Amino acid sequence: MNYPTRSIREGFKPVPAEQLDAAILKSNVILTKLLNGRSPDRILIAFSGGKDSIVVAGLAVAKGIRTAHCETAFCFPKDVAQYKDIAEKIGLNCDFAASLDIEWLQHHQEMIFGPLPMLSKYYAARQQRGVAKRAKSMHAQAVIYGRRHEENTVPDTIYTRRDNLTQCNPIAHWTHEEVWTYVLQSGWGYPSIYEHPVGRLNGAASWPEVSEELSRADGYNHLEIIHDYDPTVLPAIRHWRPDVDAFLKGKEMPDTKKTKHPLEQIEWVDPQTLHANDYNPNHVAPVELELLRLSILADGWTQPIVARADGEIVDGFHRWTLGSKDKSVREASGGLVPVVRIAPSTIENQMMATIRHNRARGQHNVRQMSSIVLKLREAMADEDIASMLGMEDEEIDRLSDLAGMIQRGSAEGFNAGWVPDDSAREAGEAVADGDGPA
Repeated sequence: MNYPTRSIREGFKPVPAEQLDAAILKSNVILTKLLNGRSPDRILIAFSGGKDSIVVAGLAVAKGIRTAHCETAFCFPKDVAQYKDIAEKIGLNCDFAASLDIEWLQHHQEMIFGPLPMLSKYYAARQQRGVAKRAKSMHAQAVIYGRRHEENTVPDTIYTRRDNLTQCNPIAHWTHEEVWTYVLQSGWGYPSIYEHPVGRLNGAASWPEVSEELSRADGYNHLEIIHDYDPTVLPAIRHWRPDVDAFLKGKEMPDTKKTKHPLEQIEWVDPQTLHANDYNPNHVAPVELELLRLSILADGWTQPIVARADGEIVDGFHRWTLGSKDKSVREASGGLVPVVRIAPSTIENQMMATIRHNRARGQHNVRQMSSIVLKLREAMADEDIASMLGMEDEEIDRLSDLAGMIQRGSAEGFNAGWVPDDSAREAGEAVADGDGPA
């Protein structure tokens, strides 16, 4: 998929140092209050690996609180690897565990890709179950979360829950800009999901949270962006999700596929590594060339150049010309052009490949076309040329005529010329003089 080159931090501007310092100071006051009468070793950090939990973890570690739990149920595998790296950099003593499995999800299918209220229910079940289990096992006195007023309902910065466990929300007052300023200045990094529509549009830390509704509103297919981010996820549920099964079937190549298609491997190369062939009969008028230029600038590259392994162009000479010489086109693609490679077995096959690509586009130079047809006739039968190039026999004859009747006819030689009979000529003269029969 092609996505807009934008980040979840789009429009973000770092806050002034004094503003960030004030936010940190207020959080430290809250954490100091939490530590009053409690041991740092009996306080648990609910670490999700996201931006807010990174801030909370950093502030808590500075206060000597290091024990953390990260719920990994239904997370993208590569995200979990990033969470572990970030946790280590922060200095957390974090365990990573999944409290829910696929069987649980199968029995709660209404929570998958659902509307926002249902996703909130799913998130609570997923997040709170693992944290509660870990808190119980360590006899925790309190749990720290990264909940903020901007994104969540936060009853208070410190309060006692119905399960008698104390919950602390030390960054409840932080803004989005303050959070990202802290994260970027920390140098610990952040998960790559924030740069992808999975996280950018849906704010999803786990794939069941990717909302069909939100994705569609932003012009995306929710299954497409999940599969693009990690193709190993959806196959696990296809046997009981008809929508997922249908989507994956559309992605799979048919079993009858026998050959590798050039489009499976598009290269971006310096146009100087390519060169034109000396036979292409296709011609594009200046007006059409300008239209091609505008098309590339407006829509991007939608068709690659076709070339041999040695760089000789089979199709796409005009795209290559623009990619080589037009400043705007070069800047639009970083000075590179897209190329696919084919391997024609003979020069005749290469010429035919060029003509097949050209016949529906542009204007052929008829004289060059006729020369190619003559060359092909030296190596191939007319029936084969007609079949491979989609020509009628009459068209082949006309193109050959343009190259010269002598060349076309000389292959079979000439019949002997007609010579008058002398005896017949003499008899004719006698009749004319009155010597013939009466």
